[in-house]
Amino acid sequence: MTVDEKAVPNDNETPGEGITELMRSMLGSDPAALDYNLAVQIVIALIKRLDHTLDLSELKSWKIVDDLEAGANELSAIVGRSIVLTKTEASAAIARVVHTDSGSIILIAASVFRKLVEGPDTEVHLSINLLHHELCHIHDAGVRKSILWYQGRVEGDIITMTMLPILIRLWDEYSANRRSTPTIPSWFEQAQAELLIDEWSRVRHAVVLLIKEYRLHGDMDSLLSAVASQLGHLFQLAGYIFGTAAGRNKTLEESVPEAFCILRESWLAPLMLAGPESLAMLYDSFGSWSDVSVFDDLAEVCRLVFEEAGLHISRFEDRLYIDVPFTPETMPADEDVETWDEQS
Repeated sequence: MTVDEKAVPNDNETPGEGITELMRSMLGSDPAALDYNLAVQIVIALIKRLDHTLDLSELKSWKIVDDLEAGANELSAIVGRSIVLTKTEASAAIARVVHTDSGSIILIAASVFRKLVEGPDTEVHLSINLLHHELCHIHDAGVRKSILWYQGRVEGDIITMTMLPILIRLWDEYSANRRSTPTIPSWFEQAQAELLIDEWSRVRHAVVLLIKEYRLHGDMDSLLSAVASQLGHLFQLAGYIFGTAAGRNKTLEESVPEAFCILRESWLAPLMLAGPESLAMLYDSFGSWSDVSVFDDLAEVCRLVFEEAGLHISRFEDRLYIDVPFTPETMPADEDVETWDEQS
């Protein structure tokens, strides 16, 4: 297969004008007749021109579907475990990498491939980046297999272990976005930052409601799980903008100045101020992490975000102690108490 050298990006460049016509010249112009297998091969070839050391040895297969949630259900039956989309994945409905003992499967919306021939160039460019991003997750899966402690039962500081699922979501997107920066459209980081601001506002209200409900039911485990899910969504979104900024060798303030100013005054302030440096150190040492303690610094950042959100988490001997201070904002109204009493 011959590729037009002028249309195909080289190192440190992004897909330029004419990329839609290039794709149509190889894949045809009818999205309904698209050969997905050929599209996969072409995209991988193009991305490897930009990312020479991308290791796809862990890639087992692709599952290209029209409905991501339905595809996740089908894949659950195939791999023998439940695959539940995160809030971030469900809202985007674009892709999910599913790791198995025999390799990783990319579950992805067919619309990502159809846009390669539908155009315009901006949409083709974005689709190439989305595919590059998912392939970076495959690369990282291979690196993680070389980290022996990561494969077994992980034990560590109780706060680090509590925060670890959130931190893995943050790390995964940071690493994939940082590596795939050469294909990220110049306008996309601003869009991702705006999404984080919008979602922070929504999550803020959601957490207030969760704490109000906790005042009534008193189930701390339920509260911690629900708040962790909400904050995990924000950390995942933050991973995107942190990774893009690092990939462009910029600070957050340089990359998304308006968003940085807003978010450093929010619950996410500890993450915005300390997260990028901690993530950069993890990135530089990825593949030689000694043990789970490499996440200790980020776990403390995460604990501070929980505290900003209203859950004060500390150690008590070898257990967690969680305090939820009373504030006017998180006190249930009298009618809520009466309704709860009636339901109880």
